[in-house]
Amino acid sequence: GGVQQPYVRAGDGDFTIADSAAICAYLERLSSEPPLYPQPARDYALALSLEQYAGTLFREVVHPLFHETVVHPKMRGVAVI
Repeated sequence: GGVQQPYVRAGDGDFTIADSAAICAYLERLSSEPPLYPQPARDYALALSLEQYAGTLFREVVHPLFHETVVHPKMRGVAVI
C-alpha cells in the first residue's frame, strides 16, 4: 500500500478535508457535543499547541526518517527489513 493520510469527504461530498487539525475543527463546528477540544481556554490553547508540535515533529523528524529508511532504499532497489 501507499502512504495513508486522514481525510474526510465533507458536505455533500463536494469537498475533501485532508488535514487532521482541519478535520477536527470542521467536526467541532458541525456538532460540538461531545466537544472534540477542551472547553477551558487554557486547556484549548494547550491542545492546539500540542497539535502543532506533533505536526512539526512528524514533518521534521518522522517524515525524513521514513523516506531515508523506507522510500529511498526501495527506489534504489535495496531490500527493506
